[in-house]
Amino acid sequence: MATYTCITCRVAFGDADVQRAHYKTDWHRYNLKRKVADMAPVTAEGFQERVRAQRAVTEQESKGTATYCTVCSKKFASFNAYENHLKSRRHVELEKKAVRAVSRQVEMMNEKNLEKGLGGDG
Repeated sequence: MATYTCITCRVAFGDADVQRAHYKTDWHRYNLKRKVADMAPVTAEGFQERVRAQRAVTEQESKGTATYCTVCSKKFASFNAYENHLKSRRHVELEKKAVRAVSRQVEMMNEKNLEKGLGGDG
């Protein structure tokens, strides 16, 4: 049985199809970049650990910058995207509608309080 290898990642395969699939993986590309930089290859487990660590860092960073627009019920990944949204015509229109709705509610509550004799003019 012929064995197929990836010299860059230092792994052997029993099947040519598996070897070809390996060449398309992020792990192989990562090791190619390390080889160009004269660095030793990383094992598959080591690569997965680095990916998890990077995702954790990215997640932490995005938590600090992510913002939410309560008027439009939208979440934004960056503060710049949120600021651009605040300037958008759609957001401004929805904000005006929300303010009018709240104003109407306050007026209705004030009218009901006046009817019940709970006016604030004391």
